[in-house]
Order: sequence, then C-alpha cells, then structure tokens
Amino acid sequence: MIIYLHGFDATSPGNHEKVLQLQFIDDDVRFVHYSTVHPRHDMSHLLKEVKKQLDMST
Repeated sequence: MIIYLHGFDATSPGNHEKVLQLQFIDDDVRFVHYSTVHPRHDMSHLLKEVKKQLDMST
C-alpha cells in the first residue's frame, strides 16, 4: 500500500489536478488529504485517517 499524504491550502493552484493525476498511478495508492491551516488539529486528523486506511486494507 502506498499512502500519499496531500497537504493543501486554499491559495495553492493546481492541487485538485495533482490528486486526479495520482489516482491513475496504482490501485493501491491511498490518499489522505489534510489542510495546512491548523497544524495541531491537522496532525491529529492525519493520524486518524492513516490508521483508518491501514485498518481498511487488512
């Protein structure tokens, strides 16, 4: 499994297009999206999402 951590903010152009391109690389690629606006909250969210992806893969 490949977990792609995608950090984004509302001002960065092209984020959506990057994610769409990566969806076609491999069926085993998992995406975890997070915002870079609130780092403390986002890290907690990021860890929960990674755990969810790992649990779903087993």
